Amino acid sequence: PRLEKRHAKSTFALLMKRVGLDIGGTKIECAVLDGDGHVLARERVPTERDNGYKHILGQISKLYKKLSDQLSDEFLFGVCVPGPLTAEGDRLKHGNTQALVGEPLKDDIESIFGATPVLDNDANCFAQAEASLGAGKGSKVVFGVILGTGVGGGHFHRWPCLPRKTVYRWRMGTLPPLSWRATVLLWKVGVRRTVPLRPGAGKTLPRNDR
Repeated sequence: PRLEKRHAKSTFALLMKRVGLDIGGTKIECAVLDGDGHVLARERVPTERDNGYKHILGQISKLYKKLSDQLSDEFLFGVCVPGPLTAEGDRLKHGNTQALVGEPLKDDIESIFGATPVLDNDANCFAQAEASLGAGKGSKVVFGVILGTGVGGGHFHRWPCLPRKTVYRWRMGTLPPLSWRATVLLWKVGVRRTVPLRPGAGKTLPRNDR
């Protein structure tokens, strides 16, 4: 019964709409796709980043209002942001659009759309999209570069993925030892674990010491 329930959830997720929000330094665009990947609606507005964080949220609200007819049902929600995220994945760490840095972007977008978004760096999203559906489809490793308001690069590899928070906690030594499979995976993708030597100190083990 538990397996059947999990399968039912997976099937339902495949049928759900997909909503993608791309926040750039020049424009913000939102697209709604059906379960088969066909675009149902797409809208864009200028970012006008020099007007500050609240103004950018106002622009995102405009997009939501334009697409609200398509968002009445439950949907999967992803957001591309112009820069790397914090370990928690809810705020921009740094980037060209300074107005976004350090702000509670995930919570604010959730309050606008009424759905919990998954945030990721726009270059990572670009690389993953090309690896899944575009020029890099079928390749083991894909590297993509975005030339926009800023310049960013994304790297995609066909290995099982672990949540960002799990990788971060493992690297900082705050997570109990993982299974050997997970440890080998992290080693392959170049994640090093910081091992505390004494309070307030740490050392990153080089590859040949693993």
